[in-house]
Amino acid sequence: MITTVLAVGSLVILVPLYFILAMSLKSGASSDASAGFALPLSPAFGNFGKAWEMVNAPTAFTWSVLISAIAVAGNIVLPAMVAWAVVRNWESRLFRGMFYYLLAAMFIPFTVLVLPQIKLMATLPPPSEFSPGSFSPVEADGSDDRHILVPAILERLHDAVAHHRKRQDADPSSRAGLVQ
Repeated sequence: MITTVLAVGSLVILVPLYFILAMSLKSGASSDASAGFALPLSPAFGNFGKAWEMVNAPTAFTWSVLISAIAVAGNIVLPAMVAWAVVRNWESRLFRGMFYYLLAAMFIPFTVLVLPQIKLMATLPPPSEFSPGSFSPVEADGSDDRHILVPAILERLHDAVAHHRKRQDADPSSRAGLVQ
């Protein structure tokens, strides 16, 4: 019984992995949907080089390592400091209440915490200065406009909120059910 479950579980992982590897080794002409599981006749290893250049992999890897290191260090140091303070002051109602508050907060699902951010980002219009499918604010001519990216996002956010308020002011029925 356990062997069967493990075999099925392995197939759930290995079949998509094989499909990804087989498709990544195919050229554009031989990568039609009907030939997904077929081995490539002439493997195109150049696809990996093109993908490496398209996503600027060294920079992306560096940022990923940096952000991960900061997050891990923060997740080790800050909770240890809070735990030390709570344990040392356990007799205080403030610290005991803080402990129960933090304990209760751990039961809130991550999706509930991130949902307001998703809704906020959904109000932003797609940036017009980026081409569809572009992952970088670097323009085709090589100019780098990263320094204006954050102000542009904040300006769009402000415009989206102002537009939403104008719509609500124009249509009082849209406020039905809202606490005022």
